[in-house]
Amino acid sequence: MPGLDLSAPLTAIVDFKDPLSYLAVAPTCALVKRLGIVCDWLPRVGATAHTRPTGAAATEDRGTRHRRLRGDYAMRDLNRYGPAGIDNPPAGDSRLLAQALLGVREVKPELLTGFVERAFDLVWRERAVMDDRNVIADMLADMGLRALQLEDADTVLRAVEASLAEVGVLNAPAYVIEGEVFMGRAHLPMIEWIIGGRTGTGPI
Repeated sequence: MPGLDLSAPLTAIVDFKDPLSYLAVAPTCALVKRLGIVCDWLPRVGATAHTRPTGAAATEDRGTRHRRLRGDYAMRDLNRYGPAGIDNPPAGDSRLLAQALLGVREVKPELLTGFVERAFDLVWRERAVMDDRNVIADMLADMGLRALQLEDADTVLRAVEASLAEVGVLNAPAYVIEGEVFMGRAHLPMIEWIIGGRTGTGPI
């Protein structure tokens, strides 16, 4: 999809299976509602992998030890900020949810934020299987989208991901504002400052 439009006041990129995306959704939606802005949402699939750390092995080399310690820290960080079970990703493949997001974006973009909130709630809190077509259909029906069909959905999804990679979005969650890419929810204060007109000293 050459020329992917990233001109919305804020574009948020999420991966439905990624716990960091899950932790980013609530503060992102709160910011969007607080500022009264339009947020465009785009999907990534398998952008970030978080696995439970394994114990030290007597034969591990320096690189293996470094990766293990980083993984251990990342998992502790998830548990520090997230609810119980945050280190246990929901079951299923997130590709169908990503395609559904793109479908909503195409036919009812004003419902995107509500779709993202509900989808993350379903798979992370209610532990719905992500690629259960009935679950997705019921969610869309509740939003008044009973016959949603994105033509050639998988091709569109791959094109969106390729376009995001071209502008430097390689993981999720990520944000694009005024052509600049921000990786991670830690940048939300800076994003709010930019949207607010860069008044005063920016957040440090």
